[in-house]
Amino acid sequence: MGTFITSLLIFAFTRQWTLSLGIGVLDFTIKVFAYYLHERAWLAVRWGKQVH
Repeated sequence: MGTFITSLLIFAFTRQWTLSLGIGVLDFTIKVFAYYLHERAWLAVRWGKQVH
């Protein structure tokens, strides 16, 4: 939903479909990569985890 809104906003300001779709793809790619890095970092945190 966030990527869709970003693409719509870019289109509303520029009226260029190719630019808005390109930024939407870039936005999605960056968010997926950032989510992956966040999850990897979160797994490395030991605070609050039980040791088996």
